[in-house]
Amino acid sequence: MIRKFDNSHSPVARYDFDGNLLDLSGNGLHLTGTSPTFREVWGDGTLGLCAGTAARTVTDTLLSLSGDVTVLLLLVLRAVPAAAEIVRFAGPSDPQNTNYQYSIALSSQDQARWLTEHGLGVNDDFFCPPSGINVPSLPALGVPCLLAATRKSNVVQFYLNGVAWGSPSATLTTPDGGSIAKLELKASGSNFPDLFGLKICPSALTPAEHKEQYNSTLGPEFGELETIVQSLWVGALTDQGATVVCKLTHASDAVVLAVTGPSGTIRTSPVATVGTTNVAALVVSGLSTDTEYFYTIESDGAAIAGPTGRFRTAPSGNASFTFAFAGDASNASNHVVFEAIRDEDPLFFIHLGDAHYSDIATNSPALFEAAYDELLSSPRQSVLYAEIPTVYCWDDHDYGGNNSNGSSPSRPAAAAAYRARVPHYTLADSSPTGGIQHSFDIGDHVRIIVTDERSYASANSATDNSSKTMLGSAQKTWFKDLLSNSSDRLIVWVCSRTFGGLTSAGADHWGGFVTERAELVAHAHAHCPGRLVVLSADMHALGIDDGSHHDFLSGGGEPLPTFQAAPLDRTPDATVYGGATYSEGWFNANGQYGLMTVDDAGGPTVHVTWRGYDSAGSLLVTRAFDVTL
Repeated sequence: MIRKFDNSHSPVARYDFDGNLLDLSGNGLHLTGTSPTFREVWGDGTLGLCAGTAARTVTDTLLSLSGDVTVLLLLVLRAVPAAAEIVRFAGPSDPQNTNYQYSIALSSQDQARWLTEHGLGVNDDFFCPPSGINVPSLPALGVPCLLAATRKSNVVQFYLNGVAWGSPSATLTTPDGGSIAKLELKASGSNFPDLFGLKICPSALTPAEHKEQYNSTLGPEFGELETIVQSLWVGALTDQGATVVCKLTHASDAVVLAVTGPSGTIRTSPVATVGTTNVAALVVSGLSTDTEYFYTIESDGAAIAGPTGRFRTAPSGNASFTFAFAGDASNASNHVVFEAIRDEDPLFFIHLGDAHYSDIATNSPALFEAAYDELLSSPRQSVLYAEIPTVYCWDDHDYGGNNSNGSSPSRPAAAAAYRARVPHYTLADSSPTGGIQHSFDIGDHVRIIVTDERSYASANSATDNSSKTMLGSAQKTWFKDLLSNSSDRLIVWVCSRTFGGLTSAGADHWGGFVTERAELVAHAHAHCPGRLVVLSADMHALGIDDGSHHDFLSGGGEPLPTFQAAPLDRTPDATVYGGATYSEGWFNANGQYGLMTVDDAGGPTVHVTWRGYDSAGSLLVTRAFDVTL
C-alpha cells in the first residue's frame, strides 16, 4: 500500500492526486487546467494524475519560496523520462518562462536536474548531480519511488527513496523571483511519470527526515531503509584508545562505537553523522594498554549490520612493537599485498602516500569523498583499514594532480575530505584547509613525525635556494622543534617523497630541494644526531640504505638510514627513480611492503630491524641496527 504524505514539516502545499485533485495543506490551493486524467497507479486502488495529461497550474503567494525549500514527489515511471520537467515555479503572467523560482526535471533514468530561472532569464542556473558518484538509476518502470530535492542556502541536494542521490551542488544563483508564483505540473518534455503525491515545505529537510518521509510513505511494503555500515577506518592509535571513522548508508542522529575487550564493552557517547555523506568519527579512550579489542557500530540504540573491526592498543613505557608501511596503489586496488600486510598483524600500518591515483585538480570535496569511497570498497583494503590502525599521509596523486604543490586548486577540498574521512592524530595545522602534518609517540622512546610534502611546497621549477621549500616555513619550524625536543627518542620521519634522489634541478623528489634537505639534515645533526631514520615512497620500488648513500650533511657525518617501500600496486619503475643508491639492494616488483620492529629493553639503545617483503611473503631484504638514545 502507498501511504499519502502527512502534514509534518509544515508544508505550504500538499496534494493527493485522487479524483478531486484534493489539496490537503489547508491553504486553499487548487490546481486548474483542462479536465485531468486519472488512473490507478498501483494495485491497491491508489489513483494518480496520469502521464500524458495536460499541465496543471495553481497560483498563490505561498508558492513564492525565495528561501530554503524541499519538494517531495511520490511517482511511478511508465517510460524512461526524456527531459521531463515535473514541477516548475514561474511568474504567473510570464508566458516566456523567464522568471522561474526553480524547476525539477528528469532527463533519463539516472539523471535529475534542478533549473533556476531557466529560459530567457539573466540568472540561468543548472545543476545535475555528476554521473557515477553515488547516483544509482531510478527504480524499474512501474515501481513507486520517492524523489525529493532540498535547496538550503542555494545549495541543492537530490534524494531518491530517502537516500542522498548524487553530490550536492555548488552554491547556485539566488533567483530573482517575485511575490507570486505559479506552480506547474508536467510543464514540458515527455514521458512524464504518474504522480500520486506532492509535498512542498518551506525548509530544507535533513537526511534523517528524508529517510523518515520514505519510510512513512513507501517503506513497509517497498523496503524500509535499513541503516548499515558501508565502511570502517581505524586510526589515531594510542595506548588507551583509537579513532574509528564509519560511513553509514543513511543518516543517524545517534551513532555509537561499541568496543569489547577482556573487561567488557565500552560505548562512546552518541554523535550524529555529518552532512550528506553519512560519516561519523568516533573516539574511544580509557582502554587497557597493549590489549586487543573488537568493535562494532550502533545506531539509534541498536547494533547495525555491516563490517566490524578490531585493533590492539599501543604498548607503553619501554615498548617493543612492529608496524608495516608502504605507498602507491592504483584506484580501488584489491591486490593480495593488502591481505599480506593484514596477515602480518602489525600494530599499525603507515600509508606513505598515493593511496589512489585520481589526480583531482579541482576544488571538489565530493570528488575526494568518492575517491575514499572507492578505496574503501576494495575488499582487501577495507578489511585492512578496519582491523589495522592506519597512519595515512598523501602524496601528489591523492592530493592533486601529478607533481602537485601548494598552489594546487584541489588543496582546500583535499584538506576538508582528509579531516572528514581519515582517522587521524591531532594535526599541527588547525586550519580547515591546512596541511596534514602531525606526530605521535609509541612508548617512551619512539616518536613518529609525518610531514606534508605537498600542501606548502614550492613549484619544482623554482630556483633551488633558501626560498625554495617542500615543507613551507611554518611546517619546517614545527619539524625542527620536534627534532630539537625529542631527547631520548628514536625519531621516525614519514617522508612521502623519495628522500635520497640525486641533485636534479626541477625534480619532484628531494634531489630537487637540496638546499632545504641540507638545512634539515644539519639541524638533525645538531639536535638529534644518529637518532633520525627515514621511511619514504613515491618511487615504485623497495630498497634499504644504511645511510652511507643518504648523508646530506655538508662535509658528511649524518648518515640517515632510509627505507624506501613501494609499490603496493602500481607498475614498478624500470630504473632507480632519482638515481639514489641503496646499500642493501633495490627491488622493482609490484606488491611490496616493509616492516619495522623496535625492541626496547629499557637500556641506552633500541634495536631496529627492517624487513622488506613481496606479497607472497618472501623476504627480499633485511637490515638490523642499534640506535643510541
